[in-house]
Amino acid sequence: MAPADFTGATRPSNLWVRNGLPTLLLISVVALAFHAALALWVPVFQDESYYALWATRPAIDYYDHPPMIALWIWAGRAIFGTTFLGVRVVSVLTLALVPAMVYRIAWLVSHDRRTAQVAALFYATMTTPIVLGFSSTPDSPSVVFWAFSTMALFEAIKDPVRKSTGWFAIFGVTLGLGVLSKFTNLFLILGIGMWLIFTRPGRRIFVRSGAWVAIGATSITVLPFLLWNMQHDWYGFQRQFSRLDVGALPHSAYATYLVIILVTVLPPLLWFLGRGVMRTSTRSAILLWLNLPLLIYFAFHSSHARVQANWLAPVFPALSVICALGAPQYRKVAIYFAAGVSALFSVIALGLALWPGPPVFPGDNPFNQTKGWAQLSNRLEAFAHANNARWIAVTDYGTTGELAFHISTLPVWSITQTMRYNFRGDFPKALCEQPALLIEHGMGPTASSAQFDVTNSAIVFHRVSAGIPIADYTATVVQQLKDCPPPSE
Repeated sequence: MAPADFTGATRPSNLWVRNGLPTLLLISVVALAFHAALALWVPVFQDESYYALWATRPAIDYYDHPPMIALWIWAGRAIFGTTFLGVRVVSVLTLALVPAMVYRIAWLVSHDRRTAQVAALFYATMTTPIVLGFSSTPDSPSVVFWAFSTMALFEAIKDPVRKSTGWFAIFGVTLGLGVLSKFTNLFLILGIGMWLIFTRPGRRIFVRSGAWVAIGATSITVLPFLLWNMQHDWYGFQRQFSRLDVGALPHSAYATYLVIILVTVLPPLLWFLGRGVMRTSTRSAILLWLNLPLLIYFAFHSSHARVQANWLAPVFPALSVICALGAPQYRKVAIYFAAGVSALFSVIALGLALWPGPPVFPGDNPFNQTKGWAQLSNRLEAFAHANNARWIAVTDYGTTGELAFHISTLPVWSITQTMRYNFRGDFPKALCEQPALLIEHGMGPTASSAQFDVTNSAIVFHRVSAGIPIADYTATVVQQLKDCPPPSE
């Protein structure tokens, strides 16, 4: 008989469980093929192009986020060059492994093959994994290491007799790599700490040597990152931790937060989620401890600012397992119906958002930000050369990233929020006296043109999709940048 784990349940005796691997492979291969096709076809988002600019100069840290996504894009571009796939390939491949991690977590929690398969199916058909599975942002490594850490924790604690020092070490390293991906993963560490301190099973684990191996592994993993920030006035912490300063509360976004949860976990799956929460056991309760701190913080954040849907991405592996725990008493047709409705809704919504014709969803939303950049960049590049501009001056990070990605014959530099670009090194002083094409998002020049001594008449360019304007950009031929190089802000 297989030994019992610390919760009293029978420990699983093999890795994937007989007959579970074919179903898991089918789910993973379908998800991988779908997202790989999108990664090849869909132009990069503005945030992706900005992170691709990071990847041109790998660094210990960046102003907006830790360095992991820059390293992933750097590796992809080393193989596939400056292409859509080059930016996304590492994210797509690693995210394709998450259903396997979800399967294993569900098996370690339930010791039931059907529950593990349903968990992987639910994860692969949820809205957020479908929509974000082809993109390359800090959410990608954040989700991968959040899921990996959760799996490693359950592997480490599954056997109370045999020491799991190796799994505890892996658990600690993946926790650290998660922090190096996105500071959101600090909430996973908070959840683990709360479970270790406030629950009896957690305290039993906490006194074992393996827990301290994990703490040491996490500390070693993040130590170079922390030392670098200590020496640079906590450069990489300034922007993200400024979110904790709520100041005045001008409005509440609770309703938006609830809508995001409702849309990303559709009603058919919400039913299973509710059933799974009610069936919480000692083992599955760990999933709640690990993920509730993040959900609670976002509820607080929504009291004064909007929560973006992608911020919730790390909780979906655990949510899919909890949903699966609520599914055993239901027939396959009910489970497939719930998963099918979720997948169909997600694919239709994604197809409409990415439709290359006239924008279905109006405005300069993230999906519309993928459209029209190649044509606009070509027009701006030709206009710059026609006016003897030697470089492109930009005033926002999204436009900086996109123009740097699409324009190869002229250097692209931002003249505002220069702290974002410290990784690029010193601003090329030779450009300060050279004529430039200043690009500003919106109609009409702004105060940014005052940073130049010579300013000519402005022309408005439109970024369009199928002839429909999406966004306006004002182009001004300028010269003699003041305060060269621009001071950091």
